[in-house]
Amino acid sequence: MHLLEIQSEAEWQQLLDKFSAETGMPGAVYDIENNLILTTGERNTVCLDIRKNDNARATICSLSQNTLAQMARKSKLPVTDYCDAGFIKTVIPFFYGNEYLGGLTVCGDADPDSQIELPYIAEALNISLEELEKREVKENIFDKIEKTAVKYHQILTVLRI
Repeated sequence: MHLLEIQSEAEWQQLLDKFSAETGMPGAVYDIENNLILTTGERNTVCLDIRKNDNARATICSLSQNTLAQMARKSKLPVTDYCDAGFIKTVIPFFYGNEYLGGLTVCGDADPDSQIELPYIAEALNISLEELEKREVKENIFDKIEKTAVKYHQILTVLRI
């Protein structure tokens, strides 16, 4: 079964947009294989640079997405942690009955209480640390994201998704 067999693309987009607005972070809906289906929101400039670079995207974004999606799938609960670059990332799994269908993720903000891994990011992007430090990074609060994720997980559970 596919996500779009349960709700329309417009309904998923509406849910994604609401979650993204509440967390203040860009987000995506992805399928069982972590393929993007829908996106929303504006990424900070560091994340945009990472996503444009094949090496950085594979070693930072894809790796953390796969890891957190597996954790969320196994636990059947939202998972909030940091990506390898040090940005907040939350994954909420979608289930239809016991069948895993994919999930919703928001990511890309810095937690004021954590450290962004600038040397690691600069190396992945093949740019100087000084150049990377000029990029704008938006901050958010880890606890706020985690609480919002739990709320949306409860909404999806009521919808039996």
